[in-house]
Amino acid sequence: MRINQIYDTSWLKRTFSGFLLLIVLLGLLPRFALAADIGSVVINEIAWAGTQDSSNDEWIEIYNTTDNMIDLSNWQLIDDGTVAFVFPQGSQIAPKSYQLIEDKESVTDIPSDYIYNMSLANAGDTLQLSNASSQIIDTVNMSGKAWYAGSSTTYATMERINPYLGDFKENFASAVSGNGAKGSLGNNILGTPKSQNSVFKLEEEQNKFNQIKAVFENSNWNAGDIVELKVNAENINKLFVYGIGLIYDSSILEFQGAFKGSFLSAGNENATSFQSGLRGGEEGNLLIAEAKLDQMKNGIDGSGNLFTVQFKALSDIQTNTAIIFASDSFAATPNNDLSITFENALYEPEIILNPVNNLTTQIGDDRYQIKLSWNKLSVNNVQYQIERLGADGNWYVIGISDDNYFIDKDGVNKGGNIIPDLTYSYRVAVKKGEDLSAYQEVQGMDFRGIKGDNTRSDLVDGRDLEKLALHFGENFESGNFEALIDTTYDGLINGSDLIDLGSNFAKKY
Repeated sequence: MRINQIYDTSWLKRTFSGFLLLIVLLGLLPRFALAADIGSVVINEIAWAGTQDSSNDEWIEIYNTTDNMIDLSNWQLIDDGTVAFVFPQGSQIAPKSYQLIEDKESVTDIPSDYIYNMSLANAGDTLQLSNASSQIIDTVNMSGKAWYAGSSTTYATMERINPYLGDFKENFASAVSGNGAKGSLGNNILGTPKSQNSVFKLEEEQNKFNQIKAVFENSNWNAGDIVELKVNAENINKLFVYGIGLIYDSSILEFQGAFKGSFLSAGNENATSFQSGLRGGEEGNLLIAEAKLDQMKNGIDGSGNLFTVQFKALSDIQTNTAIIFASDSFAATPNNDLSITFENALYEPEIILNPVNNLTTQIGDDRYQIKLSWNKLSVNNVQYQIERLGADGNWYVIGISDDNYFIDKDGVNKGGNIIPDLTYSYRVAVKKGEDLSAYQEVQGMDFRGIKGDNTRSDLVDGRDLEKLALHFGENFESGNFEALIDTTYDGLINGSDLIDLGSNFAKKY
């Protein structure tokens, strides 16, 4: 029989803690340099064009992104696949600090940390930083094409925007200012050797990186159609493996197959293992995973297609639907999970709205009203947009109705002020969201009342003439224009309106 015994070791902890405190106070505890992960030290700035003083005065800055001292002993800087520089034994870089590799000591007036006879091509080089075990820690410009940024005209350096993100064009920019450092002849350097980059951005730029987005390739689905879903990496950093769950409506879509993209395998079909299948064999929940299979355990930076999924549409889809990333979806570097933003795919079918039919007008229940009516559609979540032709010849929205009628009367914005025996033109469209059907037009009139009675007293008299005279010569753009006086509905109060008033003067309704 095993007996568990409990020993009081608190005295030992107290004794050791006191001893440790003593050697720290005496400065006897060494600062240990730790091993490094991918991205722990980055190539942060490159003066590939040299400086204004000499195009041969090239330099490279590295930066420790971590909170730890890192041992650089026997690390290698690799230029176009060839080891160009080996860091001396005992080399270290302090936390959150910069070090400078120069072509020669006189390249800048800032003391260098390392010197080697570098020669960077203006057309572009590939640069890699590897540790003593030949593990790639950081890369720059691995396409081997033109440098992402920098200038051989202004001699601006190429600076990393966010040192915590990887090797892709959007994360580099040309220096926009210097830090006071001078070149070999004393001229200012357009760059920031051994200090924070002039284009440095962190939080706001980080929002643009490490995204995985799903997007439908088809705009409209009909029954039997093959629907393609693309899942893409957007500005991702050191992607090595991903596992993604996709949730979809199995009454709308049926899984047909999944096909890996070129991003993670970088064109080599044998570089990764790609797996897909329905979770538990049930439609509606799809699992997809892919991992690189290289001994160096290097991740991939940049943007590209991860995979494509094909579904079959089970019916004509008239409503919105989405494919959603499952909560256990992840993407990771060889060392840790990435902080990823997943963007779901939303399908919004193009809406084809039928116009209204049986659009008619009649007089309203009260005078100075015109009532429009139409057959109400059986489609859900639609409204009806009513417009009236203005005196200036333009159409104006005078109302939105949820029902099958609308009454134009006093108080209606851009409408109302109905003049008897005057024909008004209207048009109505079915509205769903921002989409409108074709318009149907109709005309309407209210014959009740007397044209020229702009005071609405049921008698055309001197007060109506007074009102016309006070506004004579005004048009619809005038601030105090009164539509009731414009009996000819031409946007102008003039002699034509005076004729209408005169022909009806002294008439009573």
